[in-house]
Amino acid sequence: PPFIQSISKVTCCPDATWLPEADPQVLALNYPKTLSAAVACAMRSMRSFAPEPRILVIGLGSGSVPLWLAHHFPESRVDVVELEGTVIRAASEALGFPMQGQGEKMSPLRRKLAK
Repeated sequence: PPFIQSISKVTCCPDATWLPEADPQVLALNYPKTLSAAVACAMRSMRSFAPEPRILVIGLGSGSVPLWLAHHFPESRVDVVELEGTVIRAASEALGFPMQGQGEKMSPLRRKLAK
């Protein structure tokens, strides 16, 4: 059977003035919750050493983990590496993951997170 590793809660604008938007506060499954909790503990313990930390997420999935990290650690820079272009397109177009260069179609939250 298929293994579901990532889920995002997505809000769509009824008049299509902006693209779908993933909720950065929702981690629906145990795997992303555990991963994010471990990173959060490490981030809090390293605050005095790295006031503006950089986080590298390998594998995008739905984008829920990097969105959560960017939301909860706004002083950090979150970079994501994903090999599959299809995953990047699906996360951006259907699941609301903010990408740079989407311009006017971005909601205020997506513009903030894409910076």
